[in-house]
Amino acid sequence: MNIKKMIFHALTNFNGEISYYGEVYLTRCGNMAGTKPFLFAWNIMKINFHYGIAKSKEPLKLSGIKENNIDQVYSRLKLTQNMRIMLDYKHLITDLWGSLLKPVLSGEALYKILEDDLQIEGFAKARKKFDDKKLPIEEIYNKIEKEVQKPVSPDLEIKMVSDAVIVNPYVLEILDTVAANHTSITAVIDSSYPEEMFNDLLKKNMICCISELVTTSQKKKNIGKLVSEYVRKYKKEEKGYGKSVRIFASDYDKYILKQRRKGNTATYYPAPEYFLKRNNIPDFKSSFGELYRMVEGNLNYSRPLLRSDTYQTSVLYLAPVIYGFLQEVLERADERKIVFIGSSEHMIVKYFNKYMGNAHVIEWSYLVANQPKKSDDWDEVFRCMPFLDKISADRIAFGLGFTAPSYKLERARSDFMKAWRESRSSHGDKEDNYVEESNAIKSYLESFLQDKEQVFFVDLTEKDMGGKSLLEKLKEYNINIDYEYFSIHSYLDESNMADPVKMRLEELIQNIMQMELPVLLRIDKDKISFAQAPMVPTEEKDRLYGGINEYIRIMSGITYKNQSVPKITADEVMKLLLSGETSIQRLKRRLVG
Repeated sequence: MNIKKMIFHALTNFNGEISYYGEVYLTRCGNMAGTKPFLFAWNIMKINFHYGIAKSKEPLKLSGIKENNIDQVYSRLKLTQNMRIMLDYKHLITDLWGSLLKPVLSGEALYKILEDDLQIEGFAKARKKFDDKKLPIEEIYNKIEKEVQKPVSPDLEIKMVSDAVIVNPYVLEILDTVAANHTSITAVIDSSYPEEMFNDLLKKNMICCISELVTTSQKKKNIGKLVSEYVRKYKKEEKGYGKSVRIFASDYDKYILKQRRKGNTATYYPAPEYFLKRNNIPDFKSSFGELYRMVEGNLNYSRPLLRSDTYQTSVLYLAPVIYGFLQEVLERADERKIVFIGSSEHMIVKYFNKYMGNAHVIEWSYLVANQPKKSDDWDEVFRCMPFLDKISADRIAFGLGFTAPSYKLERARSDFMKAWRESRSSHGDKEDNYVEESNAIKSYLESFLQDKEQVFFVDLTEKDMGGKSLLEKLKEYNINIDYEYFSIHSYLDESNMADPVKMRLEELIQNIMQMELPVLLRIDKDKISFAQAPMVPTEEKDRLYGGINEYIRIMSGITYKNQSVPKITADEVMKLLLSGETSIQRLKRRLVG
């Protein structure tokens, strides 16, 4: 068996991709090694050639794999399997920085942000020039100081790095369990940052499983030598015990390759963002794209099993758009009063309140502003508020304050119109009805807005028609405010993509964001009337909101000192929605029909 294992590692130890897919194939088809050894070896050699010599990006089909190709297999070992393997060892060496704790900024991105913040020309170039993981950060900054001829301190960099870290729950659960069962865990980190920074990060995230932490800069050795030193140390301590030390790391070249060649046991853990290539997402080259890949990888691939289609769709394609829009609102509003037009139940309002501040909301709809009388008027209402067609007439009747047992047909326009007209008749149909209602609407708006006030309006209504009708009412009532108007439509309109594509994708995302929202029917002197929209399946809704919330929670928790995290641009939004259009359409059918 040891000979077979040696041959297997010899054939799968040329790079991380070969190693990973070799392990995947072994997990899925390991029984073939005994029943069909030559076929098994042939397939391992195919993996070796495909991902090594040929460096091919094409699909690879193998015997025994039910999926179309091995790239479609998500076969990370289950938690229990990884734990069982590691529990046999007295000591575990891990990279920590990249596996358990994931810095979301690359070196170059970090250095550029620091240069802008410090306002020192040439800082980024000098920081990159003197980067040396064997030197403490203080020594690196001493060299930078001489290069740029200005005093600089590493404190800002350490703070920015500490504030931009996410935790991998899959790795944490493994390490927690292993540590609880008396396996010591040593974090050997390839970094110039001080040991104190890593200890603070562990405390901040309530991680207590690390027995010892050491960095290359602390020992002034390269990572290969440092890992080998600790492997020898633990083998000497546990002399005579066959399973003294194992390595568990996500950096294949630095931690895995050389140790396996020396005959040491090592488990390769691919970084979660590696698996994003399985999804149809654009290859963003911007600073947002770098952050997006890190966060998305961690959300979708830091668990042993795949997330649901609803969760993945919301996290991959919808959450970045919604959070990007929220960032845009906050930035453009500046110090002005932010007023959302639409519904306090809208997901944009809920996330804004949770992560960005308290929102002012004017409950509003096109139906209130343009009260229909003739059939043509009704056609315009339904064109501007398509979700009305999904609400049964008896709900409308209930919302208007009377019972209508004859209105039982679901989503029937004629029944909606009957309910509306009957409610008007029940108020006497007096000539002064319009004046009374108009006065009630004016008073309602004046309770939110004062003359000369500076307001940033954010329109959340369908097709933007509700917000535009509200602006017309303000003119009609001579409510004079200094305002700017903003909406999803105007945000997406900044993209260079063709208008028909913009309209299609805007309608798709608006459909999902408008789901379950109660519809404002009428504003009276003493009350406002709503009709409840149809409810969506609770499980699907929870997955949708859960995915979006997790993304926003992580993104809003990352701080770049005084700068906001990189925003997705309007062009990137459109590309993201277009790449995920099929997935979003499936989600829309499940949620709103």
